[in-house]
Amino acid sequence: MAEFAEFMESISSEATEIKISELSEILNKVLQIITKALDDLTMKMVNLEENVNNLDQRIDNLKAKAQQVKSKQIQHQKNMQAQQAKKASMSSSESTKNKTPASDIEAKPTPVEQIKPKKKAPVSSRAAVNTELKDLFKKLKKKQ
Repeated sequence: MAEFAEFMESISSEATEIKISELSEILNKVLQIITKALDDLTMKMVNLEENVNNLDQRIDNLKAKAQQVKSKQIQHQKNMQAQQAKKASMSSSESTKNKTPASDIEAKPTPVEQIKPKKKAPVSSRAAVNTELKDLFKKLKKKQ
């Protein structure tokens, strides 16, 4: 800040147009620095968002696989129970042979919800800064 104060003192005796042009150069340089930093940050955020989306997709795939394994395990248990019931029914009366055990009905796996996150459009920091500056200049023009 001291450099800026010294600069302001050094140009205090100069013409207003020169002051304005020098301050404009300073503001342009500051704007370039800020815009570059914001662009870099935006790119990092986009990369991070892509990584999160990929991880979400992998998690959903793992959930689906876990549900399939669980369904197969339940089906296997039902088949085992059906075989045991069939063996027990063979040793019992003939009337039970014609009946279909309830466990022979196929168990359908419950579908795993596939929730896909909405991809957010990246915000251009350069456009946002330019919009802010335009709004500021409009306000300044209205005051004059």
